[in-house]
Amino acid sequence: MKRVFWLSVFVLAVAGRLLAQSTTTTRLYATYHEVTPNGAAVVVTVQQPSTGARQLVFEGATIYCSVACVPALEVNGTAATVTAGTLIKLDTRAPSATAAVFTGSDVGAGTVINRYPVAAGQQISIAKSGLLLGVDSGSKHNLTIRTDSISGTVRVSLAWSEPQ
Repeated sequence: MKRVFWLSVFVLAVAGRLLAQSTTTTRLYATYHEVTPNGAAVVVTVQQPSTGARQLVFEGATIYCSVACVPALEVNGTAATVTAGTLIKLDTRAPSATAAVFTGSDVGAGTVINRYPVAAGQQISIAKSGLLLGVDSGSKHNLTIRTDSISGTVRVSLAWSEPQ
């Protein structure tokens, strides 16, 4: 009976250790971009690197337009290469994100997930949708907010998480 007890304790201890080792911490990141285009689209892209990528989970976005606009949420356009944007760690203990941010992005048109009409002077929120960009070797998956061509102020705040 004692032997069964100690064997059970041993099995539970090993199982607990294994589970503790596989614990994944999810870190939150964001970007904010404000611009006043003159007859142009505003494009903000979060993109995985081609190597060392982590899974990206879309956590949500807010978009303000001073004039009526129709931003779209897109995935997997041709890889962006310019212009680097500002990445914000929402947890100061987090390591640097593997994803890169591009504003004024040259990302190619991706698959449109949805379009969100915004009335002049209004802001909309795009809720977390379950959108997840997995990791494929050599692929640069991306997530983009793209407005139609407008002349007015646009503010885009976009958040994502990376399990680590």
